[in-house]
Amino acid sequence: MHVLSITKLLSEIFFNKDFDISKLESLTQKEKDTFVDYISKSRVESYVLKNIGEIGAKTLGIANFFKLKNNGAARTIRTLENIRFSKKINSELSSKRIKHIFLKGINMHQHIYSSEHTIRPISDIDILIEKKDLTEVLNIVHDFGFDISRWQAIEKEGFELYRNPNPFHKNGQAQIDIHTEIQGSMYQDKIDFDSFTRDLINSGQHFCNVEDLFINCLFHGTRQSNYNVGPIFIIDLWHFFHLKEISWSAVSKKVSKYGLEAEIGFILKYFCTKVALPLELKKFLKPCDITESELNTIFMAQPKNSSIFSAFSINGLNILAKKFFSKKYIKDHSFQKFTVIDFWTNLFHLFKKNLSTRNKVKGEMMVSKVRFKLLRKGKKLIGEK
Repeated sequence: MHVLSITKLLSEIFFNKDFDISKLESLTQKEKDTFVDYISKSRVESYVLKNIGEIGAKTLGIANFFKLKNNGAARTIRTLENIRFSKKINSELSSKRIKHIFLKGINMHQHIYSSEHTIRPISDIDILIEKKDLTEVLNIVHDFGFDISRWQAIEKEGFELYRNPNPFHKNGQAQIDIHTEIQGSMYQDKIDFDSFTRDLINSGQHFCNVEDLFINCLFHGTRQSNYNVGPIFIIDLWHFFHLKEISWSAVSKKVSKYGLEAEIGFILKYFCTKVALPLELKKFLKPCDITESELNTIFMAQPKNSSIFSAFSINGLNILAKKFFSKKYIKDHSFQKFTVIDFWTNLFHLFKKNLSTRNKVKGEMMVSKVRFKLLRKGKKLIGEK
């Protein structure tokens, strides 16, 4: 089953209230298996089940129906555990007056999915803190049962943080993604989001207001991730555009303040035939040579799609060199050693991810070509401002 067929079918399920389940029935069993596997890798089992119903899901085969149902239930358990621990962490950090604010998924369940925890999974607890508080925060989450073994060698002098700490809880369900900054993509000239980070951490809030949440979601789903977070991003935006308790005027000002005009323009082009767009955002909708079909292929692609086609320029080759040889790309922080074993393990992982055809759907490598066309277009628009 070709990736174009999958992404088109997934889009119809997402946006067509009267989706015709005969389109699922007409698939061969192999195509049904491929489609369900794609849904699971995109972490949208429960949302698809909600939209096609039990009858629609069973047309994919009983085994696939239970795969969707059981995987969705497992993700809901993990989501609820992450929400539970976020409340504990918030309480403890607040009592110690440690500046912090939760990002992305936890806030989505505060503002949008508070009564629908099942349809939007949370893989981890994203939290923004100040770097000076990292050791204390790690000790606090360790007391809650999270594994911080990769971070116990931290010394204050000479410490550089390369990646966000991702401690897992011993129950295997909850995970924390601790941010000391909101970094952009290594494929962009501007690789950070400093002003937004400062505004958030100095807001005195522990949960984003809904307008800042939209900006966080927009930045993460576009420039930060290279448009590579999968269909959940589109589910979130769909719900944002139907949300009544949001000031689109404030969102418009923040889009301009943080330089996200090109990114919101692509989003608006994708949604312009699917939902009534906020009037305050329409000024960002500009003509461009990226088609709605291409945008659908990008946005409905599985998360973390192959990125080997970034190497279409000198800059792309420099980035690949960093992926192969840079300690900052491979390790978590400056006190970790970079061994020959680490190098070969990382190299094997990169080639397996980018070049192996195993478990890839037809046309999947094409997605990264289209995605980097969008990135190059966005970069050009940013440069023209």
